[in-house]
Amino acid sequence: MLFKAVIYLLIIINININAYINNNKIESLSTEEQIKYYEQLIDKKNGKSFWYQVDENAERYKADASQVKEFGDFDFIIVGSGAAGSVLAKRLSEVPEWKILLIEAGDLPDESTRMPALGVANLASDYNWGFFSVPQKNGCQGYQGKRCNMARGRGVGGTTLINGAMLSRSNHKDLDQLNAIVEGWSYKDMLPYMLKFENHTKTRDDAPSNPDYHNTKGEMPSQFNSINNSRTHAFYKGCQQLGYNYTDYNSGGQVGCSPVQFYINNGRRVDAGSAFVLPIMDKPNFKLMTNSLAIKIKIDPASKIAEGVYFSYKNQIYYAGARKEVILSAGAIQSPQLLMLSGMGPKEHLDSVGIRTLFDLPVGKNLRDHHSMTFVAQHNQTDDNYKSPREDIEDYINGHGRLTSDQAIASVIWFPTKIQEDKTHPDTEYIIMPYFSTTTTINNTPRYTFASILAQVLGVDLRFPFMLGVFINLKTKSVGSVTLKSSSPYDYPLIDPNIFGNQDDLEHLYQTYLGVQEHFNTPAMKAIGAHMAKLSVSKCNKFNEKSRKYWYCILRHLAFPTYHPIGTCSMGTDPKKSVTDKDMKVHHFNNLRVCDASIFPFTHSNNPVVIIMAAAEKLADTIKQSYLYKA
Repeated sequence: MLFKAVIYLLIIINININAYINNNKIESLSTEEQIKYYEQLIDKKNGKSFWYQVDENAERYKADASQVKEFGDFDFIIVGSGAAGSVLAKRLSEVPEWKILLIEAGDLPDESTRMPALGVANLASDYNWGFFSVPQKNGCQGYQGKRCNMARGRGVGGTTLINGAMLSRSNHKDLDQLNAIVEGWSYKDMLPYMLKFENHTKTRDDAPSNPDYHNTKGEMPSQFNSINNSRTHAFYKGCQQLGYNYTDYNSGGQVGCSPVQFYINNGRRVDAGSAFVLPIMDKPNFKLMTNSLAIKIKIDPASKIAEGVYFSYKNQIYYAGARKEVILSAGAIQSPQLLMLSGMGPKEHLDSVGIRTLFDLPVGKNLRDHHSMTFVAQHNQTDDNYKSPREDIEDYINGHGRLTSDQAIASVIWFPTKIQEDKTHPDTEYIIMPYFSTTTTINNTPRYTFASILAQVLGVDLRFPFMLGVFINLKTKSVGSVTLKSSSPYDYPLIDPNIFGNQDDLEHLYQTYLGVQEHFNTPAMKAIGAHMAKLSVSKCNKFNEKSRKYWYCILRHLAFPTYHPIGTCSMGTDPKKSVTDKDMKVHHFNNLRVCDASIFPFTHSNNPVVIIMAAAEKLADTIKQSYLYKA
């Protein structure tokens, strides 16, 4: 219920635009013409996303399996055009004699994906696969059917089309811990790759930007959020009153507070597809297949070679051969699904769905994610709290304002909880979105009819200004799984995040809440009348609202996986305990690799996009060295 209530609230400040639009044409219009254009789109398109029903399976791609058409041979076949696949496509296409095929189930980015504030609205569109978890035993108890939302991006750009667009790097401790498992992944090894694709601009004079830790010549823009008001000022001041620094969290020290760094340029989201794939569309050695679902990898078990990929396009099955390698970049849900459909996975599970096991590997067995909790805070500030849709559009045209950040995300604190032993290493991410406000906005949105739900669940008095916040446990211990529902590639996999399966995670998220509450108790936050609104869940109201029992109950009902799934094709040295090696090769293979979030065996203290893209940069170099620079 919380997820739906928040989604409906977020939609009210968003515009849903689903048609592909020539961006240059829009920006060549006069300001007044652009305003009218966006106003018309708001009026025409908002309802479509509001009533959109996400898919429950992949039947839209279903094809007659009895007829297979040849699609030709390629040197490298990449499955999935998300954060990793998009980078790999561009880097491998830099070698003119290599022929690259990129297979993507979704479509190209459009004008709606360019507007950061539409990230949440696009959850209700074809840009989201629409995955949900299996019913949970320990968490997501307040959600319909006790099923957690498991949003995953579908399109050229993957989840970078619909996520919060935050740029945050893995830190020293996370990567050095990873390097102890698979060498070559230390912070020293990976920092050059995390920098390579960045194009950083210090867009605010007050932003804590450390030039020693930024690149200004890459493809992916990195800019600071433009939201700057009484709430963000109090947020940073309160952070400093707790003893934390106002810092560039992408530099050597992560603990502290800052305006959020986004992959935006002049207020527009630049997703991975737009940054890396669209610029190479006309290259003669590159082929992009959109609206195409990879359904199976052709394997020769005797030679341990991935020979090619079967995929569905417009209800026809095609086969593309791989002269050199097949690389899966379909994400932590669908890369393991495709491996298992192709005969690589836990033998007992594959036997249960009627798939012959070619290689017994723990595919899908280490699903991990951060855990999040959303809350509402009220305050007494009214500066720029409400703007008309026209004013929001004017701001957006000029590259600033609430439409230039997803969910109006503005500010972040990374901090260690009291149970975190290493106080230089954060285990919590705490974000505020200070633009949520008043009944005026709600009443001006005809289709918005969920104010009572919001008030009941999040405990907010809609007569007063409020803002949204999220606190996140970054160091979770719960382990879930991805398994097959059947042998059909058109059935969605069974996703079990097992949220709070390890009870330590419940206590950890409670400690995270206590740290956030400590921030609200600072003089700076009290000066603006900021306080967390009481959450109202009927099964929890019997407990004292300040007690651990109350918060355990609240978290079991309303907390959720953070849409940062990892681990299902984990790297390691032992094929009994891992799926891929340090070079991202699937164990037993020389030409089948996985490069996406699924290769990381544990959660990092950051949003995962940067390290995923860095992994792709690392793999591109590894492949070039292997084929081009052999002795």
